[in-house]
Amino acid sequence: MPRGLVNNSALYGQDVASGAFFLNMWNRDQVNATPQASTVPIRPGIQVEVVDYYRQTIKTANQISVFASSDDALVGTIVASIEQGEGTFNDLAVLKTPGSKARINFTATIGGVVVGGGEHDSTIEIHVRHCEPGEQLYLHDRACTKCDPGEYSLMPNAPHCHDCPFGGNCSLGGAAIVTTPGFVGLVVEVVNITYRMHTTTEPLAFFTRCPPGYCCAPDTSRCQSIDFCAGNRQGRLCGECRDGYTQNLGSPTCRPDADCNDGPLAAAGAFVGVFGFAGYLVFFPKNKHPNGMGRVIAFFFQVVGLLIAPTSTSLSALWQRSLTNIFDLQLPLLSHSSNDAANATDDGSHGFCPMPGLTSVGAIWLQFMGPILIGVGLLVMWLFHRHDHMKRKREYAAAIKRERMEGGEEVVISPSR
Repeated sequence: MPRGLVNNSALYGQDVASGAFFLNMWNRDQVNATPQASTVPIRPGIQVEVVDYYRQTIKTANQISVFASSDDALVGTIVASIEQGEGTFNDLAVLKTPGSKARINFTATIGGVVVGGGEHDSTIEIHVRHCEPGEQLYLHDRACTKCDPGEYSLMPNAPHCHDCPFGGNCSLGGAAIVTTPGFVGLVVEVVNITYRMHTTTEPLAFFTRCPPGYCCAPDTSRCQSIDFCAGNRQGRLCGECRDGYTQNLGSPTCRPDADCNDGPLAAAGAFVGVFGFAGYLVFFPKNKHPNGMGRVIAFFFQVVGLLIAPTSTSLSALWQRSLTNIFDLQLPLLSHSSNDAANATDDGSHGFCPMPGLTSVGAIWLQFMGPILIGVGLLVMWLFHRHDHMKRKREYAAAIKRERMEGGEEVVISPSR
């Protein structure tokens, strides 16, 4: 509405004014909606404005100040100087228990006189956030402090930070804990008993070595989490394949179920290997004068497996493990090293997959099926040999009986033993 008319022109705005009367807060809603940390300057900074009765900014008055007060302890600058009717609290913080609320009152004064008699003070409610994972809560000043490099914390309002465990990488501090190459981690809820017999649970990280190729390799930079798994693997200690993938033999990667079609080749190879070895044991002529060389070689390769580091990545170590598996009657195709992991792709194109749905436990059973299958082969060959021997014996006895009867002799053949 116009204030009045002068020479047929309407008069608006600054032609009507009063003394300082109200204290406005520009970003009240934004500050209210933003959780704040105890003892940390409030962000965004609280912006205030002194206006008159007509909601116009007071730009001519001097010595205007705005004071912040609260029933809770305030930290930082609690007085803001007003220029051109506006000011900002850039260094104001509240000391309050995380998870609670604090109310801050703001009062404007001109030359020591409270604006409006204090009836129009502005009040803002601060939501003090909990200490986030990776921060330590100091009870004496209720401050949330980020864990130093080399330490970590995984729970809110943690009373203290923990030293980085062996196998983990806490170089960034806070909650940024990841695994190191050759390790895989696991978060476990640990029960703590306080001196007053109160129990609390706290998540802690533990790391253990994983088989070569199951987690991030030493020559990669893919260790981005505590439980990072490579080769389409998942689960505790990376011991499972992802949904839709199957355990691959001869490679640490898991192969898609649709590509797992090596069953006929596996059956043919097992048949030839088992019965070939069993036939060697049955039909190979015995040496009447053994020199012991074979025994020495077999004993050496059975013992040398205990002396080879399981995490070795050299090509010679890979061949040594393959030889020791042969002398231990294990299938060498199932053995792999971290070299296989570096050369294999995530689609599981390397290795051997006899059947869809094969798990890690099933693969271990297959690896130790060699002695069992050889025993079965020996039994089958013994039964066949026994049947053939009995058949030949009966034919021989019948031929002798027939020959003697033709000669007029009385034939008496004792039963076969």
